[in-house]
Amino acid sequence: MTFTFDRLLLAGAAAGACLLPAAAAAQAVPAAGNRGVYVTQVGDSNVAFVRQSAPTASATVTQTGDRNDASVMQGGGGAASAELAQTGDANVARLAQAGDGTSVLVASQSGARNSLIAAQTGNAGGLANVVLAQQEGNDNQIRLAQEGSDNQATLGQTGDGNALNAVQGGGGNRLTWTQDGNNLSGMTVTQMGGQTLQITQTGPGR
Repeated sequence: MTFTFDRLLLAGAAAGACLLPAAAAAQAVPAAGNRGVYVTQVGDSNVAFVRQSAPTASATVTQTGDRNDASVMQGGGGAASAELAQTGDANVARLAQAGDGTSVLVASQSGARNSLIAAQTGNAGGLANVVLAQQEGNDNQIRLAQEGSDNQATLGQTGDGNALNAVQGGGGNRLTWTQDGNNLSGMTVTQMGGQTLQITQTGPGR
């Protein structure tokens, strides 16, 4: 099943449009606006595609089993926030946020062939780009690119194939990355501008 939403406006989306965890709220998460997309898929060959132009973009995608795949693209003027959760099987997620407001991405993948590709560009006036991403098991991989001011990324990988490639450009960059087990390989981090970096690796393969 495929869902495609292009500039979809939902009345009443301001209430509960994006349910972000408290950790994200502490990092200048933009308030949900009048635009919203919600996709829930449970089984088999799931695919989801969302495209939005602020103001103010908000998207929630939840996939549970089988061949998952999800893409979210948000752009335009104003803040953007996206929340993605994939649980089982062949998960892939590709997310892009571009605009002149705060961009926040909260992503979680759980099992099997995980991969996450995220890009945030174009904030202005010292507003933050924020990514919170967690992968739990199997062939994990994270590729992240952030450009702008006050980039913040908190990335976690728990088991199996792990690999990470992160690029942050601009001033005030902060990256926290935690790997917990298995191959723990393929780390590449590039930061330009003022920066803070914290990396924790535990378990065999480090």
